[in-house]
Amino acid sequence: MAEIWSIYIGLKLVGDLGYKRVEVETDSSKAVECISKGGNVNMAAGSLVNQIKNLMFDIVDMHHNYREANKCANLLAHEGKKVLGDTIFYGDIPPWLVHLVDGDSSGITSARLIAL
Repeated sequence: MAEIWSIYIGLKLVGDLGYKRVEVETDSSKAVECISKGGNVNMAAGSLVNQIKNLMFDIVDMHHNYREANKCANLLAHEGKKVLGDTIFYGDIPPWLVHLVDGDSSGITSARLIAL
């Protein structure tokens, strides 16, 4: 449910900024399934999914990415947990994120470890 809330809040923010075409990436395959395919959701999540669908966006693509594929978003999410109730807009890349942004823009990839 937290992942669906995050998508909803993100879409509301980009809507307030005037964007109409949006690509959504998340590390929650269940959120992608619920929103894009109408997967099995409880009543509260179903209401939120309907609100997402009612937003006037042309969602160009919604897909699942493994957490390792977007370390920047993962670190931002972890830092966001530390900020209670506030929304922070950064004018520049935060110093604690620069190394990951540099690596991402350089095409550095990392392996996903899978237990066998």
